[in-house]
Amino acid sequence: MKTPNIFNYATSELTQDAVIAWLLNWAKKENAEIDKGLHQTGQYLVKSLFEKHGINVSEDEINNLDIKLQYNKIDVFFTCTVENEKYAVIIEDKTFSSEHSRQLERYSDLISEKHSNHKRLLIYFKTGFQADLSHVNDAEYRLFDVHDFKRVFEFGKSNNITSDIFLSYSIYLEGLVEQFENDKTHFESYKYKPLSEWTWWGWIGFMTNNKERFNGRWHVVKNRRGPVLSLWFDFTGPEIKNVHRPFEPYIYVTYSQNRQKTQLGYRIRLKGVPIKKSEERKPIMDDYKRIIDTSDLKVKTPQFKKAKETIELLTLDEPNGGWTEQDLIDKLNQMKNIF
Repeated sequence: MKTPNIFNYATSELTQDAVIAWLLNWAKKENAEIDKGLHQTGQYLVKSLFEKHGINVSEDEINNLDIKLQYNKIDVFFTCTVENEKYAVIIEDKTFSSEHSRQLERYSDLISEKHSNHKRLLIYFKTGFQADLSHVNDAEYRLFDVHDFKRVFEFGKSNNITSDIFLSYSIYLEGLVEQFENDKTHFESYKYKPLSEWTWWGWIGFMTNNKERFNGRWHVVKNRRGPVLSLWFDFTGPEIKNVHRPFEPYIYVTYSQNRQKTQLGYRIRLKGVPIKKSEERKPIMDDYKRIIDTSDLKVKTPQFKKAKETIELLTLDEPNGGWTEQDLIDKLNQMKNIF
């Protein structure tokens, strides 16, 4: 029988923060007499973090560990002394979310100011799969992923640790590793599976690897029906007479995981001038449809809703389930090149 595991219920990033801090605390020299195996494992974690920055540390060199959670909103922060050199270590901990709002740069700048006499070590601690780490790298953080964390626990198990917390989390971590590998596989699956079989990660794979092709961007859109993935890019639309309002057209493709639905379409940015009546959208929409109707594209008129920032002009039928990646690329190019 499978033993109930508290970490199957305590799945938040705060829980992961606590486990990291718990292990780091075991690295303190005064804890060696309490449990030698956990002490050595805590030190192994510290050494592994330093190694990400090319610094080799022996266990007798780690002194004056001071660990804090949510220090100035930093998930896990600690200072220590290694060979008379003071270090300040930022750990930005993520499970399935990713960095946002320049938080990596802000934390780095803050510690540079508050701990100016310390050398900084910046760690992006990520147990879930993340496809694009360019921002992390640009901010000079080093990735510590789920496989790195697993090696820490494998080291601990080789020291015959019997702690229930340690062993329970070790089992839970195996599931995180499995999910990481599964998500990574799905990320590449769009290349060889029909569109109807693309998963959430398959769509992320498509959008990540095609955003530069269209000079576009993608992100997760929050929605009351569940999150939606959206890739969008600008194009040069027709000049529309007798419409005296600023707007910018763009093309999009979205995927809703909850509804298992794909949609393509045309939208416009309203540039600070809201649309409150359907009559305000109609001349723009009609002119676009007039040009599109000369092609073989089949578009539909979406229901009107008041809008402040963007509004939908026209939508396309959901792609046929047998579509490939190239079919979708060709359709998006056709939507752009009509104009």
